This record gives sequence, structure tokens and C-alpha cells, in this order.
Amino acid sequence: MAVRFTWIMALALALVATVTFASGESDTGAASAEKEYVTDPSTGKQVVKPEFGGTITGALLTRPYDHGDTWITHGAGLIAGPAMDKLGQANWAIDRSLSPFTTYYPENVVTGLLAETWENPDPLTYRYTIHDNVFFHDKPPVNGRQLTADDVAANYERLLGIGRFAGQEPAAHSWGTKRIPMESVTAIDNLTLEIKLSQPYADTARSLFDDCHIRAYPPEIFDSLHDANSVIGTGPFIMDEFVSATSITFDKNPNYWRDDEKFPGNRLPYVDRLVFLMMSDEATRVAALRSRQIDITGDLGTSAIRSISTVADLQERHPEMHYWPISFRSETSLAFKMVEAGPLSDVRVRRAMQMAIDIEAISDNYYRGLAKPQPWGPIGPAWIGYHNPFDTWPEELQQYWVYDPEGAERLLDEAGYPRGDDGTRFRTSVTVNGDRSDIGYHELQVGYWKEIGVEVELNAPDNASHIGQISSGEWDGLTWYVSVGADYGNLDGSLGGFRAGASFTGGAFNDPVFDARWNELQATTGDEYRQMAKALDLYVVEQHRYLWGPLVPSFTVSQPWLAGYNGEMQMGNCGWTEIYARLWVDGQLKDEMN
Repeated sequence: MAVRFTWIMALALALVATVTFASGESDTGAASAEKEYVTDPSTGKQVVKPEFGGTITGALLTRPYDHGDTWITHGAGLIAGPAMDKLGQANWAIDRSLSPFTTYYPENVVTGLLAETWENPDPLTYRYTIHDNVFFHDKPPVNGRQLTADDVAANYERLLGIGRFAGQEPAAHSWGTKRIPMESVTAIDNLTLEIKLSQPYADTARSLFDDCHIRAYPPEIFDSLHDANSVIGTGPFIMDEFVSATSITFDKNPNYWRDDEKFPGNRLPYVDRLVFLMMSDEATRVAALRSRQIDITGDLGTSAIRSISTVADLQERHPEMHYWPISFRSETSLAFKMVEAGPLSDVRVRRAMQMAIDIEAISDNYYRGLAKPQPWGPIGPAWIGYHNPFDTWPEELQQYWVYDPEGAERLLDEAGYPRGDDGTRFRTSVTVNGDRSDIGYHELQVGYWKEIGVEVELNAPDNASHIGQISSGEWDGLTWYVSVGADYGNLDGSLGGFRAGASFTGGAFNDPVFDARWNELQATTGDEYRQMAKALDLYVVEQHRYLWGPLVPSFTVSQPWLAGYNGEMQMGNCGWTEIYARLWVDGQLKDEMN
């Protein structure tokens, strides 16, 4: 084994000593000891009794759009989420040991929201009965009218470009629902929705229930959803004001129909007002936490603190705050752009670039032992029966994922890329997200690659620019935005990202073999579907379609007076901001601490 770089060791020594991150529990002082407590049924922990009133202020990344229309992008759910409901969601009251509440949910965790009952009488029919006490917000043009099954049907038809929207373009992104071979979506009566398929399709039930893009917008506002202020739904909060790149505010919906799943009898939401401040810069979010301008920042809104040293410093200065490590995919992995001839089109080069990086040293030192270095395929471990653990990979394959710079150089020689007079074999670039990526980690990668003669230019545009580059395919070399080891709600969000033309990998791939097998997978169900998906996951690994980086936790950080939160990321696919309706403020503690 080659000697690990001394410069990474020096960097590790320069960092402050490793801090043990809290699970969210902290000493809030004797003054709070006389309050009434209840048992959280999902964790078994004692929590301060839920109370109504107050304001929750959170932080979101600045979005590159000013709308709340999930027809255009799933990210609009961050803006629209507090005001919207879907047919189903994850069961907020379920034992947390059954689900990490990231993005993938076993069947026994997904439950109804707008749908009171549901059935699947045959492989081609899905039928849902809508609750009879659900009403839209009391705002023009709907003025508090009742939600109907036809409203829900219109949203499916709009998403797919069928029915009354036949001839119009379907949504560009809907990873799950859009692939379902729907024949019709019909409101049988005022409260009964029936969906017919043209052929059986795997994972239909989950996708219909909990797709990122299907929310119950009233059809009256479809044409005005380009403006986020027009968002109207049936959800627990009512949009008050959206100010581009600045803030979003919501008021409590006094007519919301739903009780807290954990504490029946408590009508949601708990707080009177919900405020999101747009803060793409991590230092700004940290400063806002320290000055108590915000109650929470984290993966609830993709605004987690990603720097381990920053979190360590924050906890040392503010041990009273709650720190929640969250990880559901490798945020340090990179996609190779493989649509053109060149070094990266050769699997030997891709393997060599992987072998050049000492992931274990980085995990132990730079990430202070908090990262998981062992590689995964595209499908995360929550997908039991689909995931391929590293120790089950063929031994011949495993060697390419282990630090071996000498072996990397041999592969590059074999591939026809010898060192030039200046010691360089070839040049390429890597583009990461300046607002979300760990730039320090990618600088370490560049240093490792230089050691084997590969010169890499590191680019880090801001979040909006990076998303634009990915969507348009205007990047070269490698980029961050590959879904590896992901526990998504459907395989289209992880495995499907490696097909040609996948929007969220920016057209990085062109592999007819993968595409043919992916299309074949869509036509299968049951155990055959599972076996084919597992095999295709391993195929991606064999082809080394991505460069693995360690699974590094990001951190949600919350103030001690924010109650009801246990580190959850979302309660259903893209259900980030819906969680806030189920949190409350310990007013006494907040007053004491401020």
C-alpha cells in the first residue's frame, strides 16, 4: 500500500479536535423543568407538550426561479409545499426505526393524506376516495371551495399531457409518474378518483401516492402559477408573500382539515406564521443561527451545513443547539461526461481516476471519521433486495475502488495516456456547485489527480448557474450532480439518472446497452423487476459510470426551543417543507433564552 499523502495529514492536524455531534438532545436548563411533557410515539422520547402559536423561521437556498409550479420542477415543492397536500405521504407517527425519513419509504410507511381509502382491484386499476372535509384556501379565485376528485384528476392530466390536456407537453421532469403507462384518469364521482393503466407497471402505487410533482393545485390557478404568490392549495399554510431571492412567508390556514398524526386532537399547524429567509451562503446561515434570527437550517430545505469543521466550531460555541447528521446519497460523487470521444470515454481512465484518490484517508482525517468511505452503486441500501453491497461485488471489480496510485498509472499507460515532458498525461475539468459542494474535498481530489499526471481545473459556479449548466449539458469533464447510493422514492431518481438524456445529469451519458436494459426494466413487475434492477445497478458499477466519493453527512441545526423535530429530512418524496406544520415552538424556553 502506498504511503498516504502527508499534506492531507497536515490538514487534519490543522483542524480542531473531533467533536461528538449531538443527537438533538441538550440541557435546556432548570427553568424549563416544570413544564408539561408528553411521549413522542415515534421515538419514545419525552418532549415538551405541543403548544399553538408563534413563528418558525427557517433558511432556504435561493432558488433560480420565482414560481411554485411543480409541473416545471420538483424543487418548486420547497416554495409550494407548506400550502399543498398530495394523495399520500409518509406516516409522521410511525416508529422512526422503520424509516430514516430521508426519501425512500417502505410500503408500510407510506399512507394516505388527501386519500382516505384506496384500492388496487386489478393490476391495471387504482382507485382513491378523497376525504370529504378538504377545502381550498379562502382566497380568490377558489374562495374556500371543496376539493374534488376532478381537481386531483386535472393535476395528473396536466402533468402527463393527457385527457383535457392532450396535445400539450407533459412535464419535463416527473421521474416517477410520467413513466407510468396511464390510459385514463377519471373522477368517477365527486370524491372518487380512478386511474387506469394500459399495462402493468412496477412501483405504480408508490409513485401515484407520493410523486414529487403531483400536488392538488386548483385548476383555476394553472395559468398563473408562473408567479409564486398565486399558489393556492389545501395545505396547512396559506401563502402570504413571496419576495424573489429574499423571503417566503405563510400564515396559518385556520380551516385546515388534518390533525397531528402523533397527537390526535391537535389540529395542524401549530404555529401561526412560517417564514423562510433565502440564504445560499453557508456563512450567512451560520451567522443567522448564532444571532437567533432563524430557528432551523438544514436538509428540510436543502440548506444544510455541509462543512464538518464549521459544524464542529458551531457546536463548540453553541452546545445548546441541536445537531442532526443527515445523509441519503453521496454528495461528493461525480458524473463523467461520456458522450464524446476522449480520455473519459475509456473505462480504464475512469477506473484510474478512482484508484488515485485515498477515500479512506479523507474520510478518517478530513471528515474526522464521520464519512462512510465504502462505495455503493446507484441504488441505496434502504432498497433492500435491490442494493448491491460492496462486499458482494466481484473481487476483480472491487480493486478499482481501492486506493492504488501505482495501479492507476499502469491503467493510464495501457489506455494510451503516457506522461508528457511536463509530467502531464491529459487535462480535464470538474464543475461542482459553489453553494452546495464541499470545495475543500474537491481540491483534495485535484491534488490526488495531479500526482498521477492528470491536470484538472476546478470550477465552482453558484447554485443557479450550476443547475443551468447541468440542465443544458454545458459542462465538460466531471460534474457534481450524480445520484449515487441514493435512497430515492423511486429508481428513476437514482438508477434512471444514468440513461441517455436524463435531465438531472445533463446529458452526460450515452450507453445504448444501459438504455435498452432500462427500457426493458420499465415493462417488468414483481420479482423480475427487482432482479433486473439489481443487475443494472451492478452494470453501472462495472462500467464505472461515476467517480465515488465518501458518504458525508450534512447537518440540520435547530434551536433548542423548536420542538417536535427529530432530524427528519422529508415526509414523502419532496415533502421537505410540509414538516413545518408538525413542529411547534416552546415559547417559555424561547423567551428565557432570548
